[in-house]
Amino acid sequence: HFEDAFTAQKLADEVLAILSSPDTADRERENKLLLLLDFEKFDFVKLVMRNRPLIVFCTHLAHATGPADRDALLHEMRADPVGRDILAKLSADDADLKADADADADADA
Repeated sequence: HFEDAFTAQKLADEVLAILSSPDTADRERENKLLLLLDFEKFDFVKLVMRNRPLIVFCTHLAHATGPADRDALLHEMRADPVGRDILAKLSADDADLKADADADADADA
């Protein structure tokens, strides 16, 4: 927890850069995160590493700057087995949210 929003954002950007680095082995990523976040955050680092593909793909998808950027990322996700699993889960979640919204609309009518 950081009081300064600028410090927190800078740290979040550094964490995402470490997680997103395609040329870095998982052990090296984990070590970099531990150095950045402190060894006291070991359990948190393990959780982040376990969910790395989800964090990276979803964060990049959320920060896509336009349709072309989003389409390129979706193409990359479809080419990756883990990315395909994430897309399937996101699609299922979207369908559930739409069904809930439709049910709420029917109840209001």
